[in-house]
This record gives sequence, C-alpha cells and structure tokens, in this order.
Amino acid sequence: MKKSVLRKHVVLIGFSGSGKSSVGAHLADRMKVRFYDTDLMIEKARDMKIADIFDRHGEPGFRKLESDMIRTLCQPRIRPGVVALGGGAFQNPNSRKLLLACCHVIYLSCSTREIYRRLGQTTDRPLLRAKPKTGETLRQARLRQIGEMLRRRTANYRKAHHIYSTTGKTVPSAVTDLVRTIRRAYA
Repeated sequence: MKKSVLRKHVVLIGFSGSGKSSVGAHLADRMKVRFYDTDLMIEKARDMKIADIFDRHGEPGFRKLESDMIRTLCQPRIRPGVVALGGGAFQNPNSRKLLLACCHVIYLSCSTREIYRRLGQTTDRPLLRAKPKTGETLRQARLRQIGEMLRRRTANYRKAHHIYSTTGKTVPSAVTDLVRTIRRAYA
C-alpha cells in the first residue's frame, strides 16, 4: 500500500503466540501507519513487565489496565493504526463490544501445537505457567494448558470481523494476505 487507507484501527486478536505483535508490526509498517501493542504500552505506562503486574496485582488488576488502554485507543483523537491486543483482552465483553463497533477486528487463529512450538520454552507468559499433573511431562502440561485456554476463548475470538490462520505461515506471507483482506474491507 502506498498510502494508508485506514479509517479505523485494524485490531489483531488471538492467543499468545498467534503472531499479533510480529505480524502487526510488519503490517503497520507495510501500511505506513502507527503500530500499537497494548501489552508494551501497559508495560511502559506502569514501568513494569506484564508478568510483574500479574504477580503484584493479579489477573483482574492487569485486565483493568488492559480495558482502560483499549478505551484510550478507541478515542477519535487517536490516529488509526494496527493494534495488537493481549491474548485475553477480547474476552472482556465491554472491550469486545467497543472494538467491534469502532475497529476492524481480525482474529489470528493458530493451532495448539503451533502455539506451543512458538511459546513452549518461554517463561514470561503468566497464564502459560503450567504445572504437570501426575504422570504428565512439562510439554504435555503446557500443551494441555494452551488447549484448554484456547477452547475457552475461541467462541469470543470468532466474533471478529475476519479470521485468518497463521499456522504454518511466515510473517511476510501473513502480512501480504492481511493487506488484501484489509483492502477488500475498505474497498
């Protein structure tokens, strides 16, 4: 795209590891718009890592900061760009309603195994700190945890305006596909 045609934010939702941040940054660059990553914005505003916010304030405290950030981004004075949301942000009914009304929401879906491949060894994702059950390896525990969380969230993720699978996709191919999707949405 030579010149941005965005009249409203393009918001990428999905599970951790689905590509929201990596695809989002490249997509924004390709579309010549600003990239907003709500997790990074929260970390900067609070001068704390997400894991530390979870440890200190719990998930409810983090989710409140997240919904406040979404409301801020949806104000008319904010120039439209590409927004990467945290994996659980779209589960909040108020945030979901607001985003669906004022943004173009794209669900980046991804298989459980692909998410594990991308995130399996990370330790900085508070909701992926799995404890193995009896007879279960850490790998099995993390796959189970990802699968369970993904099943709980999928119904809400599927309320997005578009669904795009990043399983087996490279960042450049995903960006090319998404640019086409966005162009069609704004044609």
